[in-house]
Amino acid sequence: MSGGLVNNAECIPYTCTTAVSYAGTIVAGTSTASTVDICGAASTDITVNEPIGYTFTNTKNPITGVATAAQKVGICALIPGQVTEFVVVAGNTAISIGDKLMTAAGGTVDKKSGACWCIGTALEAVDGAAAGYIKVRINKHWCSA
Repeated sequence: MSGGLVNNAECIPYTCTTAVSYAGTIVAGTSTASTVDICGAASTDITVNEPIGYTFTNTKNPITGVATAAQKVGICALIPGQVTEFVVVAGNTAISIGDKLMTAAGGTVDKKSGACWCIGTALEAVDGAAAGYIKVRINKHWCSA
């Protein structure tokens, strides 16, 4: 797996304030127009860290291979029903098919726990602490505890 787009979707270029190492990194809007930042860990406050999309590529310099901040990157919208691959957080909880997934540190996903923004439903299982990528059917919504 490589992360990022699995089926066709529109991508819009935004400047990402943080370096993006992997396609499929979840991002949130900022107070600056046309700028996004990598989503952090899930918050129990609905007004904090709302995901708006995911990266189509990374911000790695093609020569050095080092991801750099404040670069343009294609952002795909979280379109309900779309299938994509997201990066799973290092040290993740075991994920089963059908589990709801939430945002986690560094624009990654993990199994839902508590009130948070849910990104979608797992379409494959991932062992605990396996990290890597996971295929997800997008259905962004607020989940109560």
